[in-house]
Amino acid sequence: MKQSLLFSLCIVLLLSVAAASTAVLIGEGPVELSPDEYVNITPVNSTETYEVPQATVLGALDAASILGAFEYKVTADLPPEEGNLSVTSIAGVENEVRNETPYAWTFWVNDEEATTGPAATNVTDGDNVTYSYGPPGHSVENASYTLNVYVSVPGAEVNVTPTPTVNVTPTPTENVTPALNVSDQPIVNDTVSVDRAVINQTGWVNIHADLNGTPGDILGYSPLSEGVNENVTVTIETENATPVLYAMLHVDEGEEGVFEFPGPDVPVLLNGSPVQQA
Repeated sequence: MKQSLLFSLCIVLLLSVAAASTAVLIGEGPVELSPDEYVNITPVNSTETYEVPQATVLGALDAASILGAFEYKVTADLPPEEGNLSVTSIAGVENEVRNETPYAWTFWVNDEEATTGPAATNVTDGDNVTYSYGPPGHSVENASYTLNVYVSVPGAEVNVTPTPTVNVTPTPTENVTPALNVSDQPIVNDTVSVDRAVINQTGWVNIHADLNGTPGDILGYSPLSEGVNENVTVTIETENATPVLYAMLHVDEGEEGVFEFPGPDVPVLLNGSPVQQA
């Protein structure tokens, strides 16, 4: 049985039920993503909400699910450098083991197979993203199920119309690479110290508790100046401290000098992943 759904935003989803040996096109259509927006995604194995850039493979899946009115699930089972989250279900098709062979979702960008997690893989205007389901080593051609998404990412306004100050007098920190350096240390007087924090705008350094090997609740934060900040002291909530703590960079995009997260003061990303150190 094949059910065809047509939406006003021009995405067509073909939701089908078929034998496992038959390739099924679950959906196909375009999505428009913003390079400046984020989506909040909660994995099935955690209560923590992850803020994921919309212009990523996972952001594209989220946009497609809204247009096509289907559900997807993610699990927090990847290391932070791979974006933490993996896709475990799309439109009711779940990762599972069949006759001792694991079947799972993976993805391809412009016909190139994934090398990292979907939350850490950026997409750009004109990219074609294919989500495929099958055993290890499967290709798009012999997958059990596929979902095709055609990505449109309009240019950010700052790139279309640069401000005169950027063009006339570039700031010396524009090419600074965000970085963190934190040494192993005890908690002293409810504080920890960040040896070195580098950021290309005003922002924050946050200290997170550990949650199953990934950053969890925020225990404290301190402001950062644009550029290099050394020996930054952060006061934390020691009653919620864990044996391993994480430092993470955030921008100061909302009200100046007021930490707003969840909100505009989102994590600083480098190659699609938050800048952090355990």
